[in-house]
Amino acid sequence: MTMKITRVSLPVRSASLWFDFFNQRLQLAEGRGDMSPSIQLGSTRVEFRQDDGQIGDHHLAFTIPEAKFGQAKRWIGERTTVLSRDGADEFECSPAWNAHSVYFEGPDGAVLELIARRELPPGQTGEFTSASLLAVSEVGVAVSSVPESASALATSAELHPYTESPDETFGAVGTTEGLLILVVEGRTWFPTSDKIAAYGRIDIDATGHNPGRYLVGSSTLTIRD
Repeated sequence: MTMKITRVSLPVRSASLWFDFFNQRLQLAEGRGDMSPSIQLGSTRVEFRQDDGQIGDHHLAFTIPEAKFGQAKRWIGERTTVLSRDGADEFECSPAWNAHSVYFEGPDGAVLELIARRELPPGQTGEFTSASLLAVSEVGVAVSSVPESASALATSAELHPYTESPDETFGAVGTTEGLLILVVEGRTWFPTSDKIAAYGRIDIDATGHNPGRYLVGSSTLTIRD
């Protein structure tokens, strides 16, 4: 069964900075009915909760159509800095993921990602716009023990490791369209060497799997029918 992320609520040091980045630079519409500033990114609503004591940096990945990967890279490069490592700024995921990505600087140290997943419909070629951002498909969550958190999610939520078993510092849990990227506290986000995974409570809502509310470190995952 496919899990899809419908809402992400992030604790951030500057809610206005985050909102302006997504609303003004990426041209995404304001969310509706939220107490905190929010935007609508495809099928996912992203909220920004003001938390002056927030520590670390967030990671989110946004699904884009495979057919528009090149256009997406140019589009995001016109709006912010594309991140590179060892001279490369396009990254092929592990073969089992069957996907490739571009990473870019988000607001206040965030490491954001455009990912094209080849097992999804490729979409149409042509101009890339903000409407081509289809959904949030990955949320980075820092935990004290990646193997223990992954095991707990498999037992309680029937959410299993994605393609590969987790190691001590990294593990992806979920399905192609909805993944929790579990990293050990203090780990840096690829492709950077200085952006450390955020501490604090991230609230994630999703559909399409075992309904319930689950703790993931200090964060929460709520799955609805």
